[in-house]
Amino acid sequence: MNMHGCRPQITHPQEHNSCRLGRLGAPAAEGTTGMAETGPEQHIHHPSPHCPSLFLFLLSLSTHPFIFSSPLRTLTPYLVESHLNASHGSITLLFLGLSSSPRPFPQPARRSSTPAMPASTPLYALAAAIMSGVALGAADHWILTHAQTIALARMDPIVNPSAISTHVHNIVGASNFDITLNSVSDQLNAACSSTIVNADISNYWAPQLYYHHQNVTFSPIMSGTRVYYFTKGTEVKPFPQGLRMIAGAATTRDLSDTKAFGVRISCDHGEDGFYLPNGTTHPGGCSLISTATYFPSCGLSTGDLDSTDHFSHMAWPQSYNGTVLVDDANGQYCPDTHPLKYPTIFAQWNYYLDDNQPWRNDEGTIVFSNGDTLGSSMHADFVNGWTPDVLADAISQCGDGNGPEEDLTACAPLAKSTNESATWDCRLEGKIPDEDVGLQRPIDKLPGCNPLWTADVATKPTCDETASDPSMFGPNVLFENLIYRWHVPMAAAFVTITSDLAGLTPSLGNTGDSRLVAWGSEGSDTSRMTVGTLEEIIAGAVGAANGSSSTAESSTASTTASTASDVSSTLASATATQTSSESTAWISSEGGDSASTSLMTSASVSAACKTIT
Repeated sequence: MNMHGCRPQITHPQEHNSCRLGRLGAPAAEGTTGMAETGPEQHIHHPSPHCPSLFLFLLSLSTHPFIFSSPLRTLTPYLVESHLNASHGSITLLFLGLSSSPRPFPQPARRSSTPAMPASTPLYALAAAIMSGVALGAADHWILTHAQTIALARMDPIVNPSAISTHVHNIVGASNFDITLNSVSDQLNAACSSTIVNADISNYWAPQLYYHHQNVTFSPIMSGTRVYYFTKGTEVKPFPQGLRMIAGAATTRDLSDTKAFGVRISCDHGEDGFYLPNGTTHPGGCSLISTATYFPSCGLSTGDLDSTDHFSHMAWPQSYNGTVLVDDANGQYCPDTHPLKYPTIFAQWNYYLDDNQPWRNDEGTIVFSNGDTLGSSMHADFVNGWTPDVLADAISQCGDGNGPEEDLTACAPLAKSTNESATWDCRLEGKIPDEDVGLQRPIDKLPGCNPLWTADVATKPTCDETASDPSMFGPNVLFENLIYRWHVPMAAAFVTITSDLAGLTPSLGNTGDSRLVAWGSEGSDTSRMTVGTLEEIIAGAVGAANGSSSTAESSTASTTASTASDVSSTLASATATQTSSESTAWISSEGGDSASTSLMTSASVSAACKTIT
C-alpha cells in the first residue's frame, strides 16, 4: 500500500507483452560462450532491415489467437523485436538480424523445434516457420516474476559462512536467510518467500549494483528480479534438498574461468555480453542494466550437495554441435562426469536508474559492490529450498513441452502457491550487519574492502588496512520504495525514536517514492522478525569504528564522540533541533555536496554514525 492507500503496479520492460528472441543456432565451439565477446571498447550495432512482406503477413493474422499466445514469442528461430498490442489487435515485428548466441533478455533463448535456416531464407519461408513453430513447438520453462529483494547486506552463507561477506549482496527468497547456512528443515521452515511462488523457499543472491555519483559517493540502484527455470528434455530431476552452488567468480575477471561461463549483462535488454555498460560502449546511456547468470545444471551421480569450491559438484549442460556435445549454459544433456540433469536456473537482476542517478559517459558510473567497474566478476549463489513435491510435480507436469513461461496459473503445481501480494509482504526474519549500505543517503565508500576495480587494473585492489567487520544486529528501520517494491531492513543509528520516521525522506528513489517505516511494524509475520534497538546499533557502530583504520578509499571524517553515550547524546541533540523543512533535505543533488552532508542537518551526526573514534 502506498501513502494514499493504493498499491502502485510497476511494469518492468521485461514484463511488457514484448520480447527479444534469438535462434539458438549451432552451439559455441568448445571453450567459448557461443556469443560475441564484446569487450568494454566495442559497441554493438543492431542491423534493422525492413521486412514489409512479413509485417503484412503477420498483420493479417493479428487477431488470430496464436498471435497472443506465448509460443509465438519463444519459437521463432530468428532474432525479433516484438511489440504485441492486444487492445489494438495489431503486431509489429522489426527484424534485427541473425544471432548465433542465446538471447536471455528478457527471455533466455530456447531451442526451437523449427530447424535452423540460413540467412538467405525467403520471408515467406520464415513466416511459415514461425507459424510452424507456433503449431509444433513447446515451451520449456517457467518464470518466477516479481521476485523481491529481501535484504541488501554483506551476507553469503555459502562462501563466507558465519562471517560478514566481503561485499554487499542483493538477496531474494526465503525470509530466514542468514550468515549461517540453514539446515534443510530450517530452510523449509521460513515464514515466507519473496518469490512469487511461495513453495519456492530457496535463496538467490548476487552482488548489488551501485551508482557512483560525481561527488565520489555511492548509492544502490534499485532493482527487480526474475528467475527462469528451464526443463529441457525428459530426464530432468528435481534438485536434492539442501543443494547449493555458485556461478561466476567474485575475485577474478578471467572469462576463461569455467564458473563465468553463464554470465550475461545487458543495457536496456539489448545485446547481452559480459561487461557493464559504460560511456564508451553505450554513449547513448542506459536506463536499465540487467546483470544475470545461468547456473550449472548437471550434478554428480552421487547427488553431492556441495563441494569445496561450491562449483565442482556441478557442471555445465551440453548441446550437440553436429555430432559433438559441447558446453551450453542452457543445454539439454549432461557430461558423463556429472550425469544427473537438474533444471537450469537463469537468475536476472534488473537495475533501473532513477532521476537522481543520471547516466554519465564515463567508465565508473555503475559499479558492482565488490568494486568492479568492468563487470565480468558478476556472480550469483543459490540454495535450494523448494518444497520437494512441488518442484517434482512442476517438472513432471509443466516440463519441456508444457512450460507456462510467466503464466504460472497454467501450471497446477505452481499455481497452488502463486501469490504476488505475498512477495510484497515478506520480510527478513533475522539480523543484518550493522552498517550503512546507502539506503538513506549516499555513502562515501562501498561497504567492506572494495576500492574501485577499474578496467585497467588486472587484479582486484586491496586496502591499506582493513576495517573491523560490523556486528550482526536486528534491524530497526524498513526502507520501502513504492515503485520497485523494495522492503529492505536497515541499520539506522540516526533514528532515536521511530516516530521521527514520518518526517524523514530518504535520498534513494525519486521524490515521493521512498519512505522509512519502523522495522517490525508491518509484514506477513511480524512475530518472527528480529527488531534491534538504538543502543545495540550504536554499540555495534562504536565497536566497528574503534577497531578500524583508514583504507585506501575511505573517508577521513572524524568526530569527537568516543563512546556510545556521547553518540547517543549527539543524535538526540540533532533530532531535537531538526525542523520539518530541514528533514526534507535528504534528497540528493547529483554532482553536489548535499548528498554527503544533508543527513539529519548536521555533518557531525553523519560522522558520528560512520567513523566513531
